[in-house]
Parts: sequence; C-alpha cells; structure tokens
Amino acid sequence: MTDSAVIAPYFGIIKKCVAREVAIDTHYKDDIQQEVLLKLYRADAFENFSLDNEDQRNMAVSYIRKTVKRCHIDYLLRNNIIKRLDENEQSAHNERYQRLATAEDIDEHAAFISGNSVEAETAVAANQVLEIIKGCLDGALLSIKNIARASFLKEAFWRQEYDLPLKALAETLGFDNSNPTQDFNRFIAKVDECTSPQGIKLNDANHQVEIITQLATLGGAIV
Repeated sequence: MTDSAVIAPYFGIIKKCVAREVAIDTHYKDDIQQEVLLKLYRADAFENFSLDNEDQRNMAVSYIRKTVKRCHIDYLLRNNIIKRLDENEQSAHNERYQRLATAEDIDEHAAFISGNSVEAETAVAANQVLEIIKGCLDGALLSIKNIARASFLKEAFWRQEYDLPLKALAETLGFDNSNPTQDFNRFIAKVDECTSPQGIKLNDANHQVEIITQLATLGGAIV
C-alpha cells in the first residue's frame, strides 16, 4: 500500500500515457486511468519502481505505457468497441482487431459504458479492501476496555469528524495520554498484524484509507 504523496507523480505519468494512447477525446479516458491505477496498485508497482533518477523513471514509464495499452485494448474488447480477429481474418486484413463502433458512437455512449465497467470494478475492489481493514480495526478495538482510548484510536484512524493533530484529538475526546502518537502507532501495528496476511500492509494508514475511500466512491456508497 502506498500513500498519496508517492502515487501523485505516477498518476501524472498515467494521465500523459493515456492521453497519447487514446487519440480521440472521449469520456472513457478517465475509466482507463482508474483501471491502470488499480492494476499498478495490485502489482505493487509503486513499491517496486522509483522516479528518483532517469534510468528508474524510464523503466517505470515503459511499464506504465504497456499497462495503459493493455488496459485500453481490454476496455475496447469488453465494451464491444473492437473485436479480436481470428488467424484467418488477421491474415486477410493484416490487423489483429476490427473496430465495431465509430468515434461518435463511443462518445455518445461513453457515460453508459463508464457506469458499467471500470469505475464499478474499481469501487468493488476498493470496498473489499476497506471491508478487510474495517474488520481488523474493529477486532483490535474490541480488546480495548478504556472507552475514551477506543474512541480516540477509531477517530484517529478514520478521521471522520475531527481534523486535529493526535494530541489535540486525544484531549478533545477525553483520552489522557502523554504520547498519543506512540499509542496510535502501536495500535496500527496491531491492526497491521491482521491486514498484512491478507495482502494489505499499513504503512501510512490515514493516507491509504483516504486513497482507497476515493476509489470506493467511484461506485457510489462506501462500506
């Protein structure tokens, strides 16, 4: 899992690569961007690649370009915009794919296509991640008998009502602790013991939850 500060420059590269790959100005560009972002996230690309120097950046950009191309083709096939030709048809037409819809058709039906494909799939995957995190968090909170501490840790994790530094948040919720930041970090480590075996490593919980929640809202309601 990766925080928003790391993802932001990658998303800029994704947008540029999608703009080059998808020549016509259609609504589904946003769908492909989200699909590429999700594929990179699932492949741990944000952890495995770096933009620190030119060689590493070139490797990352090359990988993103290939991912964009695959996602674009998959999207067009999935929504019957193109079809894959068989071997005889490929030989006859010297092409691997045949377009079934014009640019105007695609643009006219873009909103419908969008609502029934990538955004919904992204939201489902993000909601599944949120459900795992929520289950592990709730399980860890059950062992805490101090109600004020439990309220502090839950709010510090989800940030649903207050936008305060941890010390101020602890004071606001009546949790008396000399080092609430240390207490929160220990709690996150405990939650991570539950999420990590399920493929979710909590490196920066607040940023991660914020990103996943944004992806989850693509499909409407959140868990």
